[in-house]
Amino acid sequence: MATLRAPSPRYRTDDPAPVVQIQEDDLSILWHVYCNRVIDAKSIYDLFPDRSVQVISRRLNKLRKGPRPFLHRLPQAMNRLQLRKGSDPQVYAIAGLGAQALRLHRGI
Repeated sequence: MATLRAPSPRYRTDDPAPVVQIQEDDLSILWHVYCNRVIDAKSIYDLFPDRSVQVISRRLNKLRKGPRPFLHRLPQAMNRLQLRKGSDPQVYAIAGLGAQALRLHRGI
């Protein structure tokens, strides 16, 4: 039998998950995801025209990472019928902690 090597230190992350403080923009993102069941990143970018795409993308990553995420990122389905350039936008659904935040802050 072959022995398994230890993972490279380059790919190991010992940092704890970032602590996320919920902001009003986060609650509006969670509200739109809750109302639509799933929402793509392009639609979320359109919700905040005064913010850059990079800032919103970083915030979405913080909301979906960690041991108890606020959002789930769904796997992308292959669409072979439509020819287009580039990849499809990411699709998000609400997670358990996101539903708890909506219940706490918005009374849902």
